[in-house]
Amino acid sequence: MNKLGIIDYRNIIKTVKSTYSIDFNDFAMTSFKRKLEQIIIKNKLGDADGLVYKIKVDKNFKQTFLNEISIDDTEMFRDPSLWRELKYILNKEKNRQSFKIWFPEVSSGEELYSFLILLKEINLLDKVKVLVTSFSDKNIEFIKKGVFDIKKMEVNNANYLRYSLSGNLMNFYSKNNNKAYMDLSLLKNTDFKNYVSFKGDLISNFHMIFFRNKMIYFNKTLQMKMLRIITNSLYLGGYFVIGIKEKFDNFSAISKFNVLNRYENIYKKII
Repeated sequence: MNKLGIIDYRNIIKTVKSTYSIDFNDFAMTSFKRKLEQIIIKNKLGDADGLVYKIKVDKNFKQTFLNEISIDDTEMFRDPSLWRELKYILNKEKNRQSFKIWFPEVSSGEELYSFLILLKEINLLDKVKVLVTSFSDKNIEFIKKGVFDIKKMEVNNANYLRYSLSGNLMNFYSKNNNKAYMDLSLLKNTDFKNYVSFKGDLISNFHMIFFRNKMIYFNKTLQMKMLRIITNSLYLGGYFVIGIKEKFDNFSAISKFNVLNRYENIYKKII
């Protein structure tokens, strides 16, 4: 197929908004357009008109589209120094009666499982409540199953060794038929919700929000909107984990935060 032109791109965005009630207008166009082109090829739709038609007439295509347009998660324990810093932070919060964490727009769950393993290692898994949101039911079901390709686990194991030095990630999954099956007891205090985080209707207050390396896929308008949502969703003294690929020092919302770790881009809401 030919690459999508701007008119085709806008027509698809308009159709998605009117059909699925999700507005992707403020996603970064280059990366989002690439995703749309991949969806057209993968589903053998021919061109932009084929995708528009599919969205309009095939009700069963919605979850496929939302799954394939999602921002990809990365490996488990990627950037090990971040996970060591999070372990240090959470160890300091052990005396809290409760601790709530929000993972917005999760697609496949590698970072979620990394976080849950960390919580179990420091004996906080029973105490911390985790909310995972995604606009795709397929994403949620995939994460709940906790099944990953065994080849991908080789990278995850290497990351984990760099993070823990002496631990063994295999303590948290089993192998069968070239698949890795995560220990689903890790999900005991994790709730899942189909929810579009960037719509802006707040859902609760949290002590930590983990939204790492995702805002690079938003344009500045949506970045600022999401920052406002995150700011308003955090308790005073709550933590915002961005990730090393993103900097928001020029946005007014960040004035409500102190920089807790500039290298790892972890912020703390000013009390």
